[in-house]
Amino acid sequence: MTELYLKRWRQFQLERGRSEEECERHISRYGKEYFPITINGEINIIKSCGFRAAEILWVSCMQAGFLAIK
Repeated sequence: MTELYLKRWRQFQLERGRSEEECERHISRYGKEYFPITINGEINIIKSCGFRAAEILWVSCMQAGFLAIK
């Protein structure tokens, strides 16, 4: 079933204007694990770069905005 699903997904993407290369890159992600950085991890990185203050401005699903002062 996985092979059938991926073929249908590829066709769906092609019909909506994606190139063969874009489809292949997208499909090659199947089965890969992804561990995004946490908000605390991002703040620690900002502070380790020399910023004395770092705050969260907004959070929405998998995105966040930060304010940092050097």
